[in-house]
Amino acid sequence: MTETKKTRMQPKERAESIIKASIEMAIKDGYRQLKRDAVAEAAGVAYSMVNYVFSDIRTLQDEVLRYAIENDIIAIVAQGLVNNDPIAKGAPEAVKARAVESLT
Repeated sequence: MTETKKTRMQPKERAESIIKASIEMAIKDGYRQLKRDAVAEAAGVAYSMVNYVFSDIRTLQDEVLRYAIENDIIAIVAQGLVNNDPIAKGAPEAVKARAVESLT
């Protein structure tokens, strides 16, 4: 029987894994509905790692919204605009226009 040694993710990899899992969940359920335990499970990291990388759930939600703006993930940007989130309101006009259009 061959043992497989689990390799530890680097800090940047952990953060990226958490963000990617959060993005998928946010598209489906809404970025304000993210829960630490569900994100941790989806990202394959410990619950405490989500807290370590993103000090609280609001910080994670804000980072998800920033990532969505930077990467043109319109569904999440639209959620931010509906929630009157200042981060979404500060998005480039073209991104906001596409987000608003997606709501109609």
